Amino acid sequence: MTLHDFEAEAALAMTSTDLNGESATLYPKAGGSRSVQVVVDREGRVSDEDGDGAFELVTVFISSDATVGLTAIVPGDQLEVEFELGQGVAKGRIEKILTQDAGGWLVEVHK
Repeated sequence: MTLHDFEAEAALAMTSTDLNGESATLYPKAGGSRSVQVVVDREGRVSDEDGDGAFELVTVFISSDATVGLTAIVPGDQLEVEFELGQGVAKGRIEKILTQDAGGWLVEVHK
């Protein structure tokens, strides 16, 4: 097993809904939608850089495995997740790709 294989398997295990993963829906800018498995870190309401307003922020890990996650994402895609537990799902915009490796992407999503 290579390090690449290990990272990919670890990502699949981490996003499993049997552990701490959740289901989300991705809406690529190119159109369509697909269900993906993610791990969500809910940051809550944060102020924008200018201090003029605020938005809901979540940091989301998305597996890069084509069977449960994605093979490509870009800022501007939308992700439908639960921004606050118990408050239902809502669409947010993928603003930044924070990091990426063989296992997947860590992205910042704003609502």
